[in-house]
Amino acid sequence: SNRPLADFFSALPGMARRNVNEAAAARIAILASELPRVAFDCPDGVDEVRFHPMGHGPRRADPIITGADRILVVSPFVTPGRAGALGARGKGNVLVSTIGALSTLTATQLDAFDSVLVMNPDASLDPEATQVAATAADAELRGLHAKLYIADKGWKSHVYTGSANATDAAGAGNVEFLVELIGKRSVLGIDRMLRVGDREVTFRSLLQEFTPSDDVDASETLIEALDSRLERARSALARLDWTVEATPSDEERFDVLIHAPGASQITGEVAIVRIFPTTLTREQSLPLIRSFDGVAFPSEPLSTLTSLIAIELTVQQDGVTRRCSFVVNAVLTGAPDGRTAQLLASLLSGRGDVVRYLLILLGEHPNQGGHGKLWSPTASTPSGSVIGDESTALLEPLLRALDREPDRLEYIERFLIELRSGRSGESIPADVRAMFEPIMTVAREAR
Repeated sequence: SNRPLADFFSALPGMARRNVNEAAAARIAILASELPRVAFDCPDGVDEVRFHPMGHGPRRADPIITGADRILVVSPFVTPGRAGALGARGKGNVLVSTIGALSTLTATQLDAFDSVLVMNPDASLDPEATQVAATAADAELRGLHAKLYIADKGWKSHVYTGSANATDAAGAGNVEFLVELIGKRSVLGIDRMLRVGDREVTFRSLLQEFTPSDDVDASETLIEALDSRLERARSALARLDWTVEATPSDEERFDVLIHAPGASQITGEVAIVRIFPTTLTREQSLPLIRSFDGVAFPSEPLSTLTSLIAIELTVQQDGVTRRCSFVVNAVLTGAPDGRTAQLLASLLSGRGDVVRYLLILLGEHPNQGGHGKLWSPTASTPSGSVIGDESTALLEPLLRALDREPDRLEYIERFLIELRSGRSGESIPADVRAMFEPIMTVAREAR
């Protein structure tokens, strides 16, 4: 049942905009080979989980089952073709969308659904209500964003959630992903989802009926128009060839230039574009310089060099402001040799840090050793012992990896080599080396 998920992972390198290096491709291949044997735990009330990647390979089958008794569609974007295809399945169907999207559908197309609903304006977050709500409001989370489909069939219900909107592009060409949850209709069904609670806030409490004759709220329409502008700009910018150029400014710092040809031409409808490496904070971001389609960060330390670039877009009109942020993976040039090793050396300052990181690479909890015994960095060391107490937590995970996953030891070996080179020849702690080297020798001989 996990085969579609594994096939999706296998297809990822071919969908990348740039060639995937051999090491990353090898890790992806390992994931793809292991996924068919992974058992996923089901949430409460769910009997079965299925995965539906869309838009890759030769298969273009609609993942949402046909022959449903009834269907619920929740999507912020809707096109007439997809709405008609979904509305033709079953009876008593329900559509939940945005005012702007529903306004593009004719009355005949809406008639395919017995009930058409939109978010109640009063359901928006009050930024002064709670600290949590204020945090969400700061990110301008409002309106409908969820993509959800529920199909009732017999005593079972099929719930689909993921990235796919109820649009023709999502169903016929875009790369999308849906997860299907199957369970009893009484637990996962449409009636359960749309129940009205006497003393509780339910999903239905947040909705109100929509009809084509309703007066469209001008502010809601403006917000949806601005969000559409943001999405067009975001999609176009994400497709550009972004580059991060690092030029040494002194022995330890670099001038960093982030740019993409044509970036300023795409952002014509966007009021403000701010860019920053993800190793910096939003407050350290800089506005896009239109003359060379990028931004320049002078005299940055080695730790800020990264290929992951954050971009924030802002649109404004008639006193309404909307923002979105996203990350692109750029091409990093000019980074010094041994950058990874130097960063590791700066982050792992002592023996305890090294041991904890090794436990993470081995898939172990860094504060728990074998047989559930807690490891303490202040524990005493037996007199004459080659291996200190702070390293004994490594022994059992290393032996377990030797027995079950010997390939994982290669990651450990590469890490130790990089760490040693990043410390200008400083050796790895003697007890760690004394423990690891014979285990690695056995692993090589067993190949």
